[in-house]
Amino acid sequence: MSVRAAPPQGARPLLLDGERPGLVDLRGMVLAAYLSVGSFKADPRLQWLPVDATLLLALAVAGLTCLDLLLSGFRIHRNAGWMLLLFAVFAIPVPWTEFHAYAFEKVSRFFTLTLIAAVAPFVLLRRPGAVHRFFNALCLISAVMGIDAALQLLQGSGDVTRLSAFGANPISFGREMGGVLLWCAALGVEGRLRADVAVAGVVAAGVLLVGSGSRGPLLAALGALAAAGPLFYWRSSRVMIRFGLAAAAVAVALSLALLVSPEDSGHRIERLARGALGASELTRLDAYARSLRLIADHPEGIGWGGFAHRIDQLGTAGADRQYPHNLILEAFLEGGWLAGLYLTLLLAGVGLRISSLRPTSEHHGVFLFYLFFLLNSMVSGDLNDNRHLFALMAIGLHAGWDDEQAQGGARHVGASGA
Repeated sequence: MSVRAAPPQGARPLLLDGERPGLVDLRGMVLAAYLSVGSFKADPRLQWLPVDATLLLALAVAGLTCLDLLLSGFRIHRNAGWMLLLFAVFAIPVPWTEFHAYAFEKVSRFFTLTLIAAVAPFVLLRRPGAVHRFFNALCLISAVMGIDAALQLLQGSGDVTRLSAFGANPISFGREMGGVLLWCAALGVEGRLRADVAVAGVVAAGVLLVGSGSRGPLLAALGALAAAGPLFYWRSSRVMIRFGLAAAAVAVALSLALLVSPEDSGHRIERLARGALGASELTRLDAYARSLRLIADHPEGIGWGGFAHRIDQLGTAGADRQYPHNLILEAFLEGGWLAGLYLTLLLAGVGLRISSLRPTSEHHGVFLFYLFFLLNSMVSGDLNDNRHLFALMAIGLHAGWDDEQAQGGARHVGASGA
């Protein structure tokens, strides 16, 4: 079921492409809400829900996935096997995991909630235009958060040190705004969105991103855009002009944001521009160095949640959530060399596959979102904080399904003769 609003007679449509895939659909919206639920479920306005919002949406995603599998005769792209193998490899160190509170939370959520995020896209997003609608849904949810944060900014509340919304931490909010910035820029550059709407979206998302004071999402968004230019757009002068317009909009957003952002956020971005290291960066560098020393001594891995117990930067003996703030280091340290190596190769393989797909705005969007969340995972969050990345890995492994079907060779399992 896709929602497609017809513009009023005589009105100029926001989307300019003649073959519009629709704005959103049920499957993409539910999956997007599930991936983003951690950014808004802490809001007091949602405390009326009788059950945890993450659990509720996980059940909805799992139910839709099972229903679609049943209706399709349990057909699923064979590349799903690479993702399932990742979870099998990550299960190897479970027997020697020391199950303190954080370790139990990490293992139980990874093999349930994160597994759903990593498998569902193979089933829910295989219809034509489904990935495009999914990105729209992600950005619509983020836009609602952005409006809430913008109201805080306009009210000029003196107790706001870093911009956020709906109870999300500033890093999660920064990731949400970074996604909006990238999608608006991509649609504008490729002529799928009116230039004025695209520029307004880029500027608004950029201002709110800087207002969050989240340097990782900011650098990741800039890095993804910088990579997309030479990869996808340099062959067409017209497209490169639009890309230059998007870059100019980002520059305007950064300049404007430094004038209107909360004081703490502005100082954080200014320190980043000067190359100065604060407490956050020094803590991460210490975590990286200590993790590397333990990795060399423990090829089998120290068990999931082991960073909190063995390194324990906070001195709480595993009572708090502690991790290396780098997904690959976390896999090597806690999961072992095999887990780290497999994850690294899979991430590289997915990236190469995405970059070689047929050039469409949808595939370019997959690349931008994938690189954005991959770069974020190198500086922030643990396994379960990076469900967007696992979902995008699945999308990257599945992308091009339509092309394979057109060539008569769509690879799937579960059908007769497969």
